[in-house]
Amino acid sequence: MTRRGWVLFLAMGVIWGVPYAMIRIAVEDFDPIVVAFGRTLLGALILLPIALYTKALTPVFRHWRPLLLYTLVEITGPWLLIGFAETTLNSSTVGLLIAAVPLIAVVIVTKLGHDRFDARRTIGLIVGFAGVAALVGFDIDLT
Repeated sequence: MTRRGWVLFLAMGVIWGVPYAMIRIAVEDFDPIVVAFGRTLLGALILLPIALYTKALTPVFRHWRPLLLYTLVEITGPWLLIGFAETTLNSSTVGLLIAAVPLIAVVIVTKLGHDRFDARRTIGLIVGFAGVAALVGFDIDLT
């Protein structure tokens, strides 16, 4: 991989990981519902003006019901659940659970018949999960 590739990869890792650490800190002082709502509101305040300016929302609003359902299931729900998990689990356990999301997605997509699950993908998922486990550790104390 090129130097630029490594820099982008490391930047993405930091960008991806920092919110989970911040959730852990935030739920010490705020209710997880407030944290999830705040994250969603902050994202909307930043992205909504851009979407309105580029007129990207016009076709989306024709299908507002599926959009609302998607928002609840894929955005609000997970952040709320992660917030509650961070109040009782340590961050490495939550990190491992989040790292399992691609594994679960692959199983669902494969079972629905939308894609096939080959050896290359299996190895990639195992290596990715092992990498997360190596970074966060296996401190899975549930107390």
